[in-house]
Amino acid sequence: MEMNTANTKPTRRIFLVDASGAFLTAVLSGIVLPHFQPFLGMPAKALICLGLVGALYTLYSFTCWYFNVGNWPFFLRIVIVANVVYCCLLLGLILFFYDRLTRFGLIYFLLEIVVIITLALIETRILSKRTR
Repeated sequence: MEMNTANTKPTRRIFLVDASGAFLTAVLSGIVLPHFQPFLGMPAKALICLGLVGALYTLYSFTCWYFNVGNWPFFLRIVIVANVVYCCLLLGLILFFYDRLTRFGLIYFLLEIVVIITLALIETRILSKRTR
């Protein structure tokens, strides 16, 4: 079965964009930010766990991009749900550790949620356009 590469190229690219963002989250949350824990207020263990989740998301999205998955709508739905779940997890951590968070930490984590939700909305738009 031959795939229409013109139709899959933009879709394939969204997996790479998602993998890049997840990689940035993994590196920042898992490696960089724990060193600045007092400046953020989020416990280092929570940051490392967020980094590990980001690393798993990186692996998944990169794999979808690299292997140019054929049933891409299914895999993109998983990415969208995973992004929303990550934001819910992050929001839960913000609420749980709210009394410990600094203003900078609160702003940083809320901005991360805004960026990830924006990406999920873009992914949803791509999914709806391609599956019509």
